[in-house]
Amino acid sequence: MHNLSAKKIITCAFAAFLITNTLVNLFGGYFNPGDFVVYFMSIPSVLVLVPNRFTGRKIKRICEILLMGLFILTVMYTVFLYGACLALRLSGDEKVGLVLGASLVDDVPGPELSLRCDAGYLWAKEDPERILIPTGGTGEKDHVSQGEAMGDYMAQRGIAPERIYPESRSVNTEQNMKLSLELMRELGYTEEEPIVIISCGYHIFRSWCYARWAGFENISAYPSRVRVFALLPDMYREAMATVKLLLRLTGIMKPAPVAP
Repeated sequence: MHNLSAKKIITCAFAAFLITNTLVNLFGGYFNPGDFVVYFMSIPSVLVLVPNRFTGRKIKRICEILLMGLFILTVMYTVFLYGACLALRLSGDEKVGLVLGASLVDDVPGPELSLRCDAGYLWAKEDPERILIPTGGTGEKDHVSQGEAMGDYMAQRGIAPERIYPESRSVNTEQNMKLSLELMRELGYTEEEPIVIISCGYHIFRSWCYARWAGFENISAYPSRVRVFALLPDMYREAMATVKLLLRLTGIMKPAPVAP
């Protein structure tokens, strides 16, 4: 016990969380590209937690350094993303909410998307003049678009269907913003109209970047809740998507084609 420093405790706790996260997501059917990071880092996590006689001090030390480095980067990135989200405070003047899409399960919102829809419902029910634009296209295995499924979900929760205007062609966050603005213009709004981005807190910063790029001028955020064991994979996936954002902003990566 006398060798347990704060650093050691944090490393072991983080290792245990990574292993638990891996098991939950492997057997729970949840997967996204960020899981690759969690799965890979579960290997040094196991080596950190087993006794020295099974690994050797040198290998364990290397694994501890890897885990502590990942932990520090994860905390820094999380603070940055949620700090950016908190900076986009609601003014109270917003009448249009963009609910950003995610995966469907059997043509209905999956666990993460349900939380975004719940947040959209909570925001919209506060003012009957508020409208919602659920935005997301149709996946390869889906028979309905994310926008339509989200709209149905929020209508079933109690939002009047005439206040919901699905956008059903976008395939990524960049298109979410571009096509939502096109839909808003058809409804008589302009890019000056204050909007609320409704999504997971870690997704808000990248969404704001694409929203500004699309032409929106007044943007605030209404973050949804996040499932505990989805947070790490989603954060690492978001880091990958942020690299893609930088490639798009610099013109190195070309935009995805828009569905007809």
